[in-house]
Amino acid sequence: MFDLIWTDYALDELADIWVRCSPPERDEVASAVQRLDPQLVRDPMAVGESRGGNRRVAIEPPIVVWFVVSAPDRTVRVNHVSKPH
Repeated sequence: MFDLIWTDYALDELADIWVRCSPPERDEVASAVQRLDPQLVRDPMAVGESRGGNRRVAIEPPIVVWFVVSAPDRTVRVNHVSKPH
């Protein structure tokens, strides 16, 4: 198990996405986070794609989550959230 940390910056981005969404889209965003969080805690290296070293990106429509895995510290740090273009 890994500790999951959402940076303030990522949480601010997620909030910005949330306020720009319609109510049904908000449900989709919440569902995406609810699907990703347990996966990141359980086995983050199996989530998404590598972007070099310990950096990874996961596309979980309607959001894209960029994160860093530190295996020695058993932490996952979500650094950036966006909507796919």
